[in-house]
Amino acid sequence: MMLVNGGSLIGNVLFGPVADWKGRRPAFFIFFSAAIVLFPITFLITSNLTYIFLLLPVLGFFAQGLMSGFPIYLPELFPTHVRTTGVGFCYNLGRFVTAGGVFIVGYLVGLFGSYAKAASAVSLVFIIGLGILAFARETKGETLK
Repeated sequence: MMLVNGGSLIGNVLFGPVADWKGRRPAFFIFFSAAIVLFPITFLITSNLTYIFLLLPVLGFFAQGLMSGFPIYLPELFPTHVRTTGVGFCYNLGRFVTAGGVFIVGYLVGLFGSYAKAASAVSLVFIIGLGILAFARETKGETLK
């Protein structure tokens, strides 16, 4: 977990510049897509412990680094008169869903027989992110209203 968190720290620092350079949607697309690819590579395909240790920070960079994009992107989606309510709702809905996710992961470990398979299955949530992203508005360069 320290390797994952080390990578996520760098990802959190660099997501903002990537979002400013490429745009919010492209930045999320890059991070979501990389996470989708890296989970099965790290947990299912790679068997050499050295390679796993090398991949874990990269996985953390993309899978957790994108979290710093939400404070950038979400406030830009809402007009001023409902901004704090909209952002607060989104953050707390995410927390509520994540709380239930712990039980789902436990169930999947029992179902699939390993943490590696369960982690790879849970990573498919990034596909949902890509689907939502297809309908999301690009806010790069827009002034807040």
